[in-house]
Amino acid sequence: MEEEVPKEEKDPQEEVKEKVEEIDCPTCWAPFKISDTYSLSCKHRVCKPCYIDYVKEYSQTTGMATIKCPGDEKCGLRLTGDNIEELVPEASERYKKFFIYHIINKFDEFLWCAGQTKGC
Repeated sequence: MEEEVPKEEKDPQEEVKEKVEEIDCPTCWAPFKISDTYSLSCKHRVCKPCYIDYVKEYSQTTGMATIKCPGDEKCGLRLTGDNIEELVPEASERYKKFFIYHIINKFDEFLWCAGQTKGC
C-alpha cells in the first residue's frame, strides 16, 4: 500500500486570484488582467490607464493633496506620495508641494511668505 502524500493547502486568496484572471474596470468598464490594474489597500481595482488619467487630472488641481481612491466613490482612502510616484512619476513633485501647502494651511500659526526669495 502506497503512502498518501499530503496535499499542499492553497491560500484562499491565491485560489481567488487564479479564478479571476480578468476584471472589468469600474471606470471604463473594459476587461483587464489583474496585473494591468492598480489598487490601494482598500482593494478597489481600476485599470492602470484609468488610474493614471485620474492622477494626471488631479495633478492639475489643488485637490491633488487629498486625491482619493477612484474605485468606489464611497471609499475615503487617500493616495500617498508613493502611489503618485508609482503611477505618474512626473506628478510626484507637484503632489509633494500641494500636500505641504494643504497641511500648512490647516494651521493658523503658519503663514506663507510672499517674498520667500528675499529671506523673510
